[in-house]
Amino acid sequence: MSDYHYESLFDKALEAGAKRNYKEAEEQLTKIVAETDSIPQALLYLGRTRHALGEYERAISAFSLYLEQFPESGEAWFFMGRTYLALGLLREAVHCLRLAIERGSDRPDTWAILGLAELRQKRRSKAVESLLKAVNLAPQNKRIYKAYLNALSVHAIRSLARGDYREAAAMLAFVIDNGLDGLTQHLYR
Repeated sequence: MSDYHYESLFDKALEAGAKRNYKEAEEQLTKIVAETDSIPQALLYLGRTRHALGEYERAISAFSLYLEQFPESGEAWFFMGRTYLALGLLREAVHCLRLAIERGSDRPDTWAILGLAELRQKRRSKAVESLLKAVNLAPQNKRIYKAYLNALSVHAIRSLARGDYREAAAMLAFVIDNGLDGLTQHLYR
């Protein structure tokens, strides 16, 4: 079949994905990658589609194949890291997200997801740093800012447990003054 035919299938897959019809998108993308190498980004979108369907292992397979061809793709490393995080494979997620940043995917969502992965690894200080970077890149994003305040709150409580009372009090005061004004924060402060 001609490249035009596969480009048409790819366009249909993108339209289906935009409409959240992931099964149809997966069918079109699977057909493309099974029959031709002329549209390598079909592998990237196939991975994204499988992630959206909750088929994380199959998504990783598609991302891996794409990264064999394009190891410098920050975008692919980002999606791979996000999928590893969904699987609970935190070390792999952090590794992929750091590679994404190194390869040009220095975006707020990359830093935010990296912060979440680090927080789940109980690397609170690193999580706060990553989330602060995300906040600095997207100061208007309320979700990222709230995630930063939550991570800072957890870090403050852990600092308190270690005996760093002044640092913990300062962090909790900042958290409370900036909108995370819950019972937990007041109690620990």
